[in-house]
Amino acid sequence: MSFNKKIATKGFYNIELVNIAEWYAQSRQEDKEKFNVLPFRIQLALRTNMQEVNKTAQSLIEIRNELVQALWNKYIEAGKTEEVEVNGAKQIEIKKEFAEEYQTEAAECQKKFDEVLNDRTEVTLSVFDMDAVYDTLPDDCRLNIRDIDMLSFMDKIQQDEEIKENTVVEGK
Repeated sequence: MSFNKKIATKGFYNIELVNIAEWYAQSRQEDKEKFNVLPFRIQLALRTNMQEVNKTAQSLIEIRNELVQALWNKYIEAGKTEEVEVNGAKQIEIKKEFAEEYQTEAAECQKKFDEVLNDRTEVTLSVFDMDAVYDTLPDDCRLNIRDIDMLSFMDKIQQDEEIKENTVVEGK
């Protein structure tokens, strides 16, 4: 069966992109062959789409890591940390007298990051009628419910387009 590919720009919350990237990486790590059950065109589109999703997800992860590292460095440079032994291993921790201050600043960093996660980003993807794709899958395929749910990011945005068209028609 042939599936018609459509190129579409879809808006996602940044947190959705991070979740999709994490799901795909974890699924591939658990079972590299899992997605081979998909039609070849869908497999290719999935890999290409994941490259697009990963661009934003990777940038977000880098920003988060930089925020955390900058805060940590601030406390190390100011001498607000100490070396402690935990289970025989030495670790650096925030001194108790600065713990509340650190928690407040860490919460501020998290708030900044959460704002970015709740922003929307447009990603250009190859999309398909995923319901038709699912109908072609064998009953014993290795994709689980979560995989099928997460693959919906590649679904055509046909309903959204129909809603927009109806809105325009009603507005005339």
